[in-house]
Amino acid sequence: MTNTADKILDIAEALIRNRGYQGFAFREIAAEIGIKSASVHYHFPTKVDLVTAVMCRYFQRFKAALDAIDGQCNTSDARLKSYIDMYRREMTQHKTIPLCMMLGSDLQVLPEAVINSLRAFYELNISWLSKIALSSSPNLSQEDAKRRASLQFSALNGALMGARALDTSVYFEDVVSTMLQTIK
Repeated sequence: MTNTADKILDIAEALIRNRGYQGFAFREIAAEIGIKSASVHYHFPTKVDLVTAVMCRYFQRFKAALDAIDGQCNTSDARLKSYIDMYRREMTQHKTIPLCMMLGSDLQVLPEAVINSLRAFYELNISWLSKIALSSSPNLSQEDAKRRASLQFSALNGALMGARALDTSVYFEDVVSTMLQTIK
């Protein structure tokens, strides 16, 4: 990817995080970089192409982060805590809605290609968390592990949304603390 294409992806991701799928136009991205709108279209002919590329890059970064957690953490508890730390960093560093949460709220207007990318991201998280659940509780069935993973994933997403709405990280920490207590 070229430097310009990377800049376009960075700006598009920031705009999506703040405004959602319909909340930005190519001309805004072009103005931010200092290029013509046609140059944005050169790299990403349509909005679907652009948002799909943003999602692909986001998925790859997230998958690499999960792989790093698997490589660095020896226990399921440590893995889960590292996963939670990714959400905590999202809350404190970006101070925006995570990309997939924002796109999930736009589901009714998303093109099929973006919906497919979004679903793959959710499935990645639930599958990874299911493995953690099975590792920490080997007597769980696959179905119960998936339920636990779905609950954890939903709790963390909701905790980020609540912390943002209330403008306090205390909400996030309370949800995380309660979530961790319920799985012991």
